[in-house]
Amino acid sequence: ALEAPTATDEEPAVKKKEAAVEGRVSWWTQFQVLLHRCSLANKRNPQILQARVGQTLVSALLLGFIFLRLRKGDAISKNGAANFINLNQGMTGLVTVLQTFTTDKIVALREYRSGTYSLVPYFLAKTAADAAFQIFNPVVFFTIAWYMMNLNPSATRWLWGLGFIFLQTNASISMGYLISCMCPDLEIALSVMPLLTMPLILVAGFMIILDSLPRFWIWVPYLSPFRWAFSGIMHAVWEDVELDPCPAGMNPPSCYSSGAEVLEYYCLDGDSMWLNALYLVIMVVGYRVVGLLVLLILNRRN
Repeated sequence: ALEAPTATDEEPAVKKKEAAVEGRVSWWTQFQVLLHRCSLANKRNPQILQARVGQTLVSALLLGFIFLRLRKGDAISKNGAANFINLNQGMTGLVTVLQTFTTDKIVALREYRSGTYSLVPYFLAKTAADAAFQIFNPVVFFTIAWYMMNLNPSATRWLWGLGFIFLQTNASISMGYLISCMCPDLEIALSVMPLLTMPLILVAGFMIILDSLPRFWIWVPYLSPFRWAFSGIMHAVWEDVELDPCPAGMNPPSCYSSGAEVLEYYCLDGDSMWLNALYLVIMVVGYRVVGLLVLLILNRRN
């Protein structure tokens, strides 16, 4: 009589069958199915969506009332507000991804190891499903804060600033995906995040004048979305703005006679708005690609 197959005999056969099933399904089909599943998962948690929208509205209104209707020459307050918007939206996007993707990834890796689907379609589907929420919040926050604070009445300048805060948020979100892919769980990810983000925040251009940065740190700003977003927002606020002449004996940072002087003081006058945007686009794509590669390398299936 033939002996019944043992559990150890069945496991390789099951894995081969699952791998064969996965191999017959194209990446595009896997992406479509996973995108639908991730979208449904987002819709099943309306309370989380409502909480994020409420947080965005309350934060924007609070910031707007603190810096309410700044005068044209309130350079110090406007610069502080621009820096806060930059840091707030970047860190909000980054932390949100850490809290959601790191925990969701654990389930995805379990299904990946069982041969259900590949990691590349999952990663692309997850990032695409979350994109709608990542677009809405920064647009609402920035628009409310910009006009309540009276940073610049020009609609063109608002559009420039909105574009930079949108790119900054998504670049920070890409950093969040990278950190999530590096770390096995949320606790470790939240511990690693401050170590990686603190240097990037410090070289944004507000806390330290960039020309005074030690030579051995000059490469750090090129990795920082905060640096290029701050420059872009500052250009949107101050470029081509004329202010009242300063009294005799008063010089920056106590008094500015033009927006060009503000940009020059922060060593941002040589920056190009288009180049700033290009750096941020590279980070949006680059950090996600590196994150995906890290995820694949750390979870190679034998």
